[in-house]
Amino acid sequence: MDRALILIDESRAALQSPEAARNLSSVTKDVTLALNDCVNCLPGIKDVDDVVANIDDAAQILAMNEYPHTSKPYG
Repeated sequence: MDRALILIDESRAALQSPEAARNLSSVTKDVTLALNDCVNCLPGIKDVDDVVANIDDAAQILAMNEYPHTSKPYG
């Protein structure tokens, strides 16, 4: 978001002065890189499907009231 705000400011400056337009290219690249970093942090579809499957498995076990043996209390 910070990079996008800088891009907006640089765009406004470029409208007033053609010399300021030189910065737009590098600022645009910064925005693109920041968005790519953000998207790369998101989980993939397979990751989400795996989590949903694990939750479904756990819900089925809990619904049967057959808990796996453990030395730790369930509460």
